Amino acid sequence: MIVFLADLHLHLWKDCSMNGGFDRLDDGLSVLRQSLELAQASNATWVFGGDLKWHRTLWHQQALNGAMAIIAKYKSVPKIMLSGQHDGVGNKNTGLRPFSRDAQIIEEPDILTIGGETCAVWPWAPTHDRLNAFIDTARKMKARVLFAHAMLKGSAIGQSGYTSKALPLEAFGMVGRQRVFEQAFFGDNHKQQSVTPNVHYVGSPLGLKWDETDPGKGCITYCLDTRSVKRVRMEAPQYIIIRQEHKDAVCRIKAGRLNGHFVRVVGGPWLTQSFVDEWLIARHSGIRFLQVIARPQATSSGLARGGKIHAGLTDEKLFKLYMDEDPPDEDLPRAAVLNTMLRMASEAVAPSEEVRS
Repeated sequence: MIVFLADLHLHLWKDCSMNGGFDRLDDGLSVLRQSLELAQASNATWVFGGDLKWHRTLWHQQALNGAMAIIAKYKSVPKIMLSGQHDGVGNKNTGLRPFSRDAQIIEEPDILTIGGETCAVWPWAPTHDRLNAFIDTARKMKARVLFAHAMLKGSAIGQSGYTSKALPLEAFGMVGRQRVFEQAFFGDNHKQQSVTPNVHYVGSPLGLKWDETDPGKGCITYCLDTRSVKRVRMEAPQYIIIRQEHKDAVCRIKAGRLNGHFVRVVGGPWLTQSFVDEWLIARHSGIRFLQVIARPQATSSGLARGGKIHAGLTDEKLFKLYMDEDPPDEDLPRAAVLNTMLRMASEAVAPSEEVRS
């Protein structure tokens, strides 16, 4: 059995933190501990797919100390750690060096035996000049499983669904006649997904920002005997975004469902303080962080509906129509308001030809 996770990015994240990021660091360290406990209970090899830290050139001391203490605790678990771009440059110079007493650190492409299986490992590389030679070596040594840190063409990124235009699957020997590997597990992309039935991004094991809302974030287990792949959710706060036009959907959320999570609620004028107090704070008192965004009700302009606005209107006629739709305050003479609007329009300077070009 192999337990695989990546992109933990241990850091004092300030977003949604109640104490300057220390609680968010604890969230990350908890996930690290959970993954190692799973590996220990499953008699599995623990493989980390890169990006243990956030800043590429330094460690926050408490993040490093916390990670070292946890990893050292699980001495019975075989550990392999690939470097990602956030872990620093290779050539035995990455931020993973402090863990070398307790784990096998992979900073250069290699072929390993993991649980009796020949596996290829590709840490992050600034260029892919050596990729073809690496794939050829993997083919000759009959490696059937790949662990890598890289961005693949066709993989979705974030909530937008933007598709990466990075390396094609063919480059990693995953499709076509030149296929080398039966299964491939990748780090780098934070969105959990399977690009094909045999190519998997584990995703970040916990949400790190508001566009990482995958509900089942965690790690992947791979059984070497049955070739089965399973995603295992880690206990950690989720980023939950609720967008509703009406309050009914929010009222139907089971009490306590949002506890322990970071919650953003986006709604219309119904999203009042009294509603927040009664239906969110009272029913979900354990919310870690709550952000409420109330948007005004969108209305269709009577001018647009009536077709009164059209090309060729003079400024005076246009402003009179506007005041008919949205009258000025009673203490403001209509004629004075109109004169002010006309004066401002006449003083407006059109952009020069230089600016337009």
